[in-house]
Amino acid sequence: MWTDKSVHFNFGQKLVPEQLNSIGQYSKQRDEVIEHITSGGRGIVKGYGDELNIIVSENDPLMIAIMPGAVLGNFGQLIIFNEPILMNLNGIVAKDPQQFVLYAYEEQILENPVTDHEIPELGGHQYRTNIGKVGISKEVPANGIAIGHVKLDKNVERLTVQNEVSDTPGVIYTCLRPYYYSFNRYFVDYTFQKNAKTYVSDFRASLIQVGTVFVGLKSLPRCIDRVVYLEAEISDRFFIMSKISYLLMETHKVFNDLVEDLRHLTRDAQRDYEQVWQDLFALAESLKSEDDNVNMNNFKALSELASYLRTHLIKIDSLDAKNTLIQESLADIKAFPFGYHRKHSFGGTIFKKIDSIGSTDFKERLAINSDFTVQRIVEVNLGEGKSETIKGQFVGKGSIEINLANLTNDKLAIIMLKCLKRRGALSLTFIMNGQPIQDFNVSSAELVNQAINLGALINPSKIIDGDNLLTIQVNNTDLDVGILEVTMYQESETKDL
Repeated sequence: MWTDKSVHFNFGQKLVPEQLNSIGQYSKQRDEVIEHITSGGRGIVKGYGDELNIIVSENDPLMIAIMPGAVLGNFGQLIIFNEPILMNLNGIVAKDPQQFVLYAYEEQILENPVTDHEIPELGGHQYRTNIGKVGISKEVPANGIAIGHVKLDKNVERLTVQNEVSDTPGVIYTCLRPYYYSFNRYFVDYTFQKNAKTYVSDFRASLIQVGTVFVGLKSLPRCIDRVVYLEAEISDRFFIMSKISYLLMETHKVFNDLVEDLRHLTRDAQRDYEQVWQDLFALAESLKSEDDNVNMNNFKALSELASYLRTHLIKIDSLDAKNTLIQESLADIKAFPFGYHRKHSFGGTIFKKIDSIGSTDFKERLAINSDFTVQRIVEVNLGEGKSETIKGQFVGKGSIEINLANLTNDKLAIIMLKCLKRRGALSLTFIMNGQPIQDFNVSSAELVNQAINLGALINPSKIIDGDNLLTIQVNNTDLDVGILEVTMYQESETKDL
């Protein structure tokens, strides 16, 4: 454990070399501790030099060259390799097959001594240099970072290097080496972030849709996890470009695994998917980018993959199948906090907000036909231990009429109601232009004094171009029901995102 203690000199004090040397040593150790605490990382620094790549010599098959790079050590020390390091493994070939590990470490050397020529009997000063070195042993020492593994025996005559684990003697594999990613944040403009979020959300929705059609895909959860991580990284406008680039690369890898799983799962099917696999692999190549300046094309490739999956693989040709997925998605958000954002994906279909009525609009937008109605400010239980103070329009049995504008009769629509359910049972009916859409019945034991989201899918046949009349019929309630927000969504094409 490092102690934050440095030397303090007094006036007239006679100094010894150890005291003066401790000044530089303290600064170096303090920097290493700060780096270790703040970054929490270790490994080969990604993108610096040649990343300590291992190359086998053309002239000597048992000679390797470790190329320039940098390593962040286990204790926060930065180890620089400015020149290639040659290492001959001929002298350590074991009689029996044994596993060895190549590791990078730091060594301090003193060089270039300087003395006073007038008083040569007094010692002068030297320069301390920290250099990177490479060792080989059966285990990685505490001060080392693994850069490669290899099994050796007396029959090894030639070394090779690969990126996959191998038990073959003479094969150096580098897939287990740790990497350190230097994350720099960049402030991106609103449009860039908005589009990136939409593309990533669209891709995640399509993956979930794939899971509903093809059951038993082991790689699908891993692929969705990578996309969720990506969504988290772009949640605000400070992008860590190098981390996003890394996550896109990881998404590319696990998506390729997913395609292989799909290929194996459909091997015995009577449908020819071969062209689909080729197209998916080709589209996924757009995600590969080792350039930290990730551009919108990388994110747009996710949306293109989502569109291709839906069009060529999932193949939801019937409106009924599509509607079922949307309705299942609407049922899932019933009892959870849900923000009515500008765009949402329901069951793999993107919907765009068309109209919204909140507390400031109730007086002008709601036509209430009920024996009881009043506005109240209440603390609403949103579920999952969360609450929020909201103004709501509370009504008893009766009806609420709302004029909705800007709808078209060529696309699906969704009406979302956020309301506060009381203790007793609640029964509502959504009616569009005089035609019943959906009944909602919530028992008295469900979601007591909690905000709930009720969503209904509306087919284009029940919509007219322009203004539409929505009626919320309150059939049964305990005293009253709180209307908190009403929002209308309509289907949006991917190209409009």
